[in-house]
Amino acid sequence: SSVFGYGKVTDAGAESPRGDTLFCVGSIAKVFTTTLLSILVADGLVDWDDPVRDLVPGLSNLSPEITLLRLATHTSGLPKNPALGARQMFASRGNPFAAYTTQDVLQYLSQFQAGQVRSRTDQANYSNLGAGLLGYALAQKMGASYEQAVVSRVCDKLGLLDTGITLTPAQEQRLAAPHKADGSPAERWDVPEALAGAGALVSTANDLLQLFAANFASSRSPLGDRLQVCHEIHATALPPQGGAQRLARRLSRVGQDLSRCYQHMALGWFVGRLQSGANHVFWHHGATGGYRGFAGFVKDTSTGVVVLANREPGKRDLLLNKTDADDIGFAVLEHLHSSAA
Repeated sequence: SSVFGYGKVTDAGAESPRGDTLFCVGSIAKVFTTTLLSILVADGLVDWDDPVRDLVPGLSNLSPEITLLRLATHTSGLPKNPALGARQMFASRGNPFAAYTTQDVLQYLSQFQAGQVRSRTDQANYSNLGAGLLGYALAQKMGASYEQAVVSRVCDKLGLLDTGITLTPAQEQRLAAPHKADGSPAERWDVPEALAGAGALVSTANDLLQLFAANFASSRSPLGDRLQVCHEIHATALPPQGGAQRLARRLSRVGQDLSRCYQHMALGWFVGRLQSGANHVFWHHGATGGYRGFAGFVKDTSTGVVVLANREPGKRDLLLNKTDADDIGFAVLEHLHSSAA
């Protein structure tokens, strides 16, 4: 594998990013959470169809239809994020989850009455809340924090030494400084434990490429079939774009149309097609305070691309549900795939 750095890790220094430079990876953390689920199911600790209300105290009002599998495939029907209360509305916009506590999230979830949530099980409705709840429920079952659970069962097994939440002083020195979309300094988001599984992890290009290698060679991976289970398709990935998104895409004329890449939902991974249409690509992107990223691979040709940047998405990116990290990642992946085919 090869790693290329562009720009500077910090405003004050001249060093370019390297394979061991740390970035907050945002929603790429979701594939770690679903991998943890696959491992715990294989180990007999939980089952795919376990209702999450049976694993988290205080959520007895949740519908029994909200299972671990439906959380992992975004088919639970839960909203994208918890609704903001008055306190959260006036919190720092640069750190939107800082005013949430785990108790706030659980209180919000406890207000859902049985049968209130309805969702098609064959169509995903992307939910940070659902992914966070999945990570929290699995950690509760293990009697650990989310970070302890994912590091001990996923990262340590695969040799991912720089993936976690809490950084050592040495790792802090390797963390790329976060920036807003306009290039000014930003602050890292504080994510409560109940949402950590949706996007709290920090990682490196080296670790994510190592994750790809384990997915390519599952027969030689310590996690074996547990990774392959994560590639099984469960649902249509996303509903059709709304009128505002379609108009914005036509007006922007920037980057690629990624609608073909949202065709299906596997266990945490989006599944789509490259422009050639011949091969499945498994991928996820991430956007958080001061950072954005892309991770995608084609299993058939054992090609994968990681793009990590220390500048957060702008308003256009959020409207289009993609960033230039996605455009770069797919463009490089197309090139690598055509060369390997």
